[in-house]
Amino acid sequence: MSSGSCGSAMVPKTIKHSAPKLELYLFPSNELEEVVGLEVVENRDSMESKPLLLKLPIEVFLKIIEYVLDSYKYSHPYYYSALLSLRRVSKRWAEAMDDASKLWTKVPLDSREELVEMALKNSKGRPLNIAGRRVTSSNAARVEAEAHRWRTLELDGHGRFGNSITLLSRSAPLLEILDVTGWPSSGSTIPLFNYAVPSIRVIKIRRCQLPWGSPNISNLQELRLHELKVPSTTEILDILHRSPHLTHLHLSFCMIGLSPSSSALRVTLPRLQSLDFEEVDLKVLNQLLRSIEVPHDTSCYFQVGLGYSDLEEQLAHISERIGSLGLFHQTEPSILSLKAKDGKDPGSWDVFGRTNAVLRYFAPGTYDYFTILADAPPEMHIDILNLLASRLRLSSQSWTPALRLKNMFHAPHIDKTITLLATLSQALLSVCTITFVDTTDCVERTTDILQQLFPPDSGTTRLFPHLTELTIQAESYDPWVNSLAALGTDQDESGGISHFPLDTLRFREGAIRRESVELLQGLVPSLLLDDVEVQ
Repeated sequence: MSSGSCGSAMVPKTIKHSAPKLELYLFPSNELEEVVGLEVVENRDSMESKPLLLKLPIEVFLKIIEYVLDSYKYSHPYYYSALLSLRRVSKRWAEAMDDASKLWTKVPLDSREELVEMALKNSKGRPLNIAGRRVTSSNAARVEAEAHRWRTLELDGHGRFGNSITLLSRSAPLLEILDVTGWPSSGSTIPLFNYAVPSIRVIKIRRCQLPWGSPNISNLQELRLHELKVPSTTEILDILHRSPHLTHLHLSFCMIGLSPSSSALRVTLPRLQSLDFEEVDLKVLNQLLRSIEVPHDTSCYFQVGLGYSDLEEQLAHISERIGSLGLFHQTEPSILSLKAKDGKDPGSWDVFGRTNAVLRYFAPGTYDYFTILADAPPEMHIDILNLLASRLRLSSQSWTPALRLKNMFHAPHIDKTITLLATLSQALLSVCTITFVDTTDCVERTTDILQQLFPPDSGTTRLFPHLTELTIQAESYDPWVNSLAALGTDQDESGGISHFPLDTLRFREGAIRRESVELLQGLVPSLLLDDVEVQ
């Protein structure tokens, strides 16, 4: 056989089975008859003449309708388009759906007035989810009268707030979620918090201003601010201090002033799950990181502008955070993944004396990896990761993570990658498993990399002395096979062992020649090929 797929000896390619699912197709009423044999009429009294779908018990029917409409839950116009199409199938369906108040709790402000009135009527006192962009004065008046049962309010001011601005000044005792997008140049301050919103838990604001000193901005669980001008870090920290149960804090593209007095402030957020600072000034980010105490397993995303010098000073507080993560992970099995953005297109980088560094840490449960990602030019990203990896020396040597390196094998910077491996070996001496991902660009330096892991000279200190499993992912494995074969021969001639000090060598994806497989089987006890084409 000329080709095949091999994994753990010879394993066929994985066959993926799709999970069973229910698909219901919705059509305008004039097409419905042709597709499923339904005639859209006002009254159907004879059960014998009805298709099976129309004979379902109402309780079952409504569950199906809820399931179908759930796929449109983030788009009110499509939701109601689907709801009204189903409602026109028969009088029996229409009556059942009109009586199901749960189906009518979404109120589309920018829909026709009859639909808004129908939704308010059929929702029968349930809490409401209000959303819209362009609001007529009559719709605004109708919805404003129901402010006592708003649960969520989502307003998009791209078409300017207009009539909807009156909605933002209402008392809303049940309001839990406020999501407002302002006009880019308006700088409007939201007046809502001049009134009572005791149940507010989630605030998402883009391109408008909050009344920062309002005590109503308290007890939040989620705060997301985008393209806002904030007077100083003190305003942010005051909100956090009044929201000790916060779970998500995201600040992106915000202009935040520095406050000397903020340096002495300390806020503890014991339930924080995600902490995102995107395009926030580095000095502001460092001040906030100094002032906020969060759990070790909080997922972090930091995107900041960096200069090309003094990385250690610029990343001081971020690297402290990374060091504390190492302390947390020493108590549990994990994978430490150091990842760089694919830098094959140098034209995509900023050449004006700065770059964006994206440092992302994924907590357990969100991804399978403890991941630190650097999104920076190739000449910088390894320096960034090397600095951060050096802080992992704070962790105990009892921590034995698997190690995963991605996009760090660009030929001009292999020497930096080797330095990074040395740093990681000192910080994480007990690592047993290493994975190299995306190694296509280092074909001429594979021997240099392998010699650090398996030095041919017995007097040379070996990196990761406890390494027992090496995984390599590439498009073609010829360079790796040639290097492994050469090193294996060198070891034989120098009187060393006849195979590598590995239990397992694994190749993942790509293609390999059959004669290479036979050669490698003589070098390592266990050769595994995962989704690799054998040619």
